[in-house]
Order: sequence, then structure tokens, then C-alpha cells
Amino acid sequence: MSDELFNREEFISYFRDEAEELLQQIDADLLKLEETLSSGQSDDPAEIVNSLFRALHTIKGSSGMLGFIDIQGLAHKLENLCDLLRKGHMPLSESCVDILFTGRDLLTDLVEAAIAEKDAPLGVDEHTRKIDQFTSIYEETSQVIAGKTGEELSFEEETAAETPPAANASDADAFEAEVARLLAEAQQKSQPSSAPAA
Repeated sequence: MSDELFNREEFISYFRDEAEELLQQIDADLLKLEETLSSGQSDDPAEIVNSLFRALHTIKGSSGMLGFIDIQGLAHKLENLCDLLRKGHMPLSESCVDILFTGRDLLTDLVEAAIAEKDAPLGVDEHTRKIDQFTSIYEETSQVIAGKTGEELSFEEETAAETPPAANASDADAFEAEVARLLAEAQQKSQPSSAPAA
């Protein structure tokens, strides 16, 4: 067995152990966020979101080093969603937590498939598109709706300074309704005109 093969097997073994631990942490963090939604109480919702962000960032980096592109891609999409939360550009909502839970399950399946050298599980591409649709609307409308302007801060500065919006059901519902309206308008505008060409 070559040194290169041995090292890769060693790295994959380390990645498997690390990913398993991080996925357990992600699951625990998501359960805390779910509890925040139902009770409106949490020790520190900002730290929960930052913990999710860091775990997904680590999985993204480790999987990329090993060439596990599917894992890296999904982790990156979920990381972006958490970034919107931690910057206060998105309210904590049930749909957001559901997307993260499904992403966590798919990440688990992807890790298992990659280690076993099997095909990626079904549903990854569909969920990735769902994340893209969900986050793109918030990215495009967050500045207008939230009235946020100003210089972008570093991750460390934002982690120390910002707290994601509390799980206020009425605020989240209003935000979701506005986003749904904007999405419907965007889809309507994107449809080709039925009028005949002149």
C-alpha cells in the first residue's frame, strides 16, 4: 500500500469521525432552535446559530480537501442560510429550521455514501434548489425590508455584535408573507409575454 493511499484512508477515517461529531452537534443545535420557536426562550440564540455556522463551515472545508464535492456543496448552501440568520437578514422561522433539518439528514447520507464510495442519495439536488430559492429572496429583499445598510463586518465582529431575531411568530409570519409576495411578482415578471410580436 502506497503512502499516498494510506494517508488518504487515514484522512477519510478522521473526516468520518469529525463529521459524525459535527452532525450530532448540528442536530443538537437545531433541536435548540426548534425549542426556541415553540417556547420563545433560549439561553443564547445567537450562539446557537454561530455554532451551526462553524460546524457547517468545518464540514465544507474538510470535505473539499478530500474531493467530496457533493458534501462540500450542500454544506456551503446551508452555511449561507445560517449566515443570513446570524447577520439578522432572516428571521428564525419554522420553514428555515425545516430546511436545516432536511439538510442535516442529507449531509449525513452524503457522508455515509462518500465513505462507502457509493452514489449520492436522491433528493440532494432538489433540496439544494430549494435552499437557493429560499435564500435568494431574503438576500435580495433583506436590505429593503429590514432597512439594514452599512459596512460589512468580519465574522468575529458580527458574532460579537449581532443577535439573530427572536422567534417572534407575528414578525416571522409578516416577513414570510412579504417574501412570498415578492417571489410571486418576480415569477410573474419572468414569464414571457403572450402578446404577438410586432
